[in-house]
Amino acid sequence: MMKLQVTALQSYKRSLYRCFVDQYAFNSYRMVSTMPAKPIQLQLTDASKIEEALEVDRLNAPSTFPPPLTLPEKSESANQLKYLLKLGKAYLQFYKSGTKQILANRKVSKSIKQRFAGDALLNPVAGPSTQHLGEASPATLHGEQLSRAQYQLVLRSAIDSKKLPVFGLLFLVFGEWLPLLVFFLSPLLPGTVLLPKQILSRRQKRARIARKVALPTGGMPERQFLLQSCRQYGLVGPFASITPTSILNGRYVRHQMYLAQDSKLLAKQAQPVKLLDDLELDQALEERGLWHPEQTRHHKETSLQKWLQAQTRH
Repeated sequence: MMKLQVTALQSYKRSLYRCFVDQYAFNSYRMVSTMPAKPIQLQLTDASKIEEALEVDRLNAPSTFPPPLTLPEKSESANQLKYLLKLGKAYLQFYKSGTKQILANRKVSKSIKQRFAGDALLNPVAGPSTQHLGEASPATLHGEQLSRAQYQLVLRSAIDSKKLPVFGLLFLVFGEWLPLLVFFLSPLLPGTVLLPKQILSRRQKRARIARKVALPTGGMPERQFLLQSCRQYGLVGPFASITPTSILNGRYVRHQMYLAQDSKLLAKQAQPVKLLDDLELDQALEERGLWHPEQTRHHKETSLQKWLQAQTRH
């Protein structure tokens, strides 16, 4: 008799537990189904997801920028050693994600170049004579056109890939302590592993230089014009004054061609400036020597829009 009572009690408990689980599952489902959906974030390290995003957004290439950097908060009561370890892990994760983005972008870039083989914008040879080179690409034959986002990914991926070996060596040697040295090595690092402070420092420095130098005009001697122009666009370093004129000219011409191509691709979209995200807008302004630390989003859009309109008039 006692055994039957124990068995019945166990059976009752199991039934009660199942009812509790079912009710909890139902309540959880109801709560989730009525909550607003969170925006889906782009997987910056997944090549297939990047390609899908480029088909939707033809202006922005978010995988070519650094991943989000989330640092642990430091409290007064926190153990200093534990905080430093958490800080090191955060930087380690940041650099690992940035490196994965480079590899994913390289894969996507290869696919884009295959799809648009022969496209003049992707031809590395400078000059108007290249506009007729190459047969029509498979994508072009089907009515597809190279987008600005695809173009930027190919260019930025090529630059980052060249810098990856140096960064890899530094990362292996210093690991999570690399942030202590990166401010002295910014020109050597890929764009996807630059810390926010590095990018801001670079832009502030270029903005200060652009304000100090005289605006380049056609009436200047050739070398002075090239020197001032390269300084305005951030194409030279501290030894610009002793840089040969031929090198200055090459950098200036290549940069002007790049800006012309980028502007052409921007113009293919309706209201392109408003559709640029904050990262792309800041980058576009910096490349044109227009970035200023105190600009609002509205001022940035106005500045870039005026620049693009001035280019179309010429």
